[in-house]
Amino acid sequence: MNGASRRIERGLTLIELLVVVVILATIAQTALVTADRLVDEERFTRTTDALESAEVAILGRRNALDPSGRLWAEGFVADVGRLPIVRDPGDGAALDELWAGHSSLTPFALQTAPGDPAVRLPCGWRGPYLQLGIGKSAWFDGWGKAFLARDEAGDVAQVGTAIARIASLGADGEPGGDGYAEDLELEFGSGSTSRHLGVIPVRVVPDPNIGGQIVVRVFGPQNGKLVTLEQQVLAIGATASVSTTFSAVSVGPRVVRAYQTATPPPAKELPVGAGIASAIEPVVVVQGGIPELVFDLADP
Repeated sequence: MNGASRRIERGLTLIELLVVVVILATIAQTALVTADRLVDEERFTRTTDALESAEVAILGRRNALDPSGRLWAEGFVADVGRLPIVRDPGDGAALDELWAGHSSLTPFALQTAPGDPAVRLPCGWRGPYLQLGIGKSAWFDGWGKAFLARDEAGDVAQVGTAIARIASLGADGEPGGDGYAEDLELEFGSGSTSRHLGVIPVRVVPDPNIGGQIVVRVFGPQNGKLVTLEQQVLAIGATASVSTTFSAVSVGPRVVRAYQTATPPPAKELPVGAGIASAIEPVVVVQGGIPELVFDLADP
């Protein structure tokens, strides 16, 4: 009887050990799955944080204000006048203009416009706009894969092409997917609807005693160098004022000025001939545009 009892006790002990092993294996598997999920969550967060940093680097902070409380614009586009362009096709280096600059970009300084020596504006590359970390020279998502730089059509941006979208393919590194494998994309838009462009409506009241034509200019950076971004020549009609709209001006601090002259310049880079000019109007172009500017040349 005692021997049978010992055999039963021994059998129960083995069963209990098997149950314990199964429970431990289940716990270990659950822990591994949980750990993988936590790692993916942390990598996902790092990826979204990186995209948000890129947005600020390129377009500046949303609803940023200057020290006086007025709406402001900052970032690569504000200083340089365009979206970043692919210069280095290397792995993780497509946006290197944000942290390394380029020899074609004019350094930040107070500059004078060639078309009007009275117009001055601080502009130029003053990066790095994107901080990679000590010793790093490339930019990767949370899974260690290079962010994709795409053009307006959604294709991989080639050397010399503006970057209109920045994307991560998620945990699986493949297009599409769900959960942590889902693609993450930062888009700046295309054409006149791009988020890096704004609208400037202008109305000019001419001096009826002079005649001639109205010239309106918008000054700002191009590759960091201060130039006349756009010029429009308007005929003076029977109405008290003439109006126009600059529909694709890069966001950031810009200058607008109106002139009335009998001989409009043949090119926007040349000074306006004899006549009268409005006061220099500094503006900050933000996404979507600004309210109408009015220049009264009859009462400058």
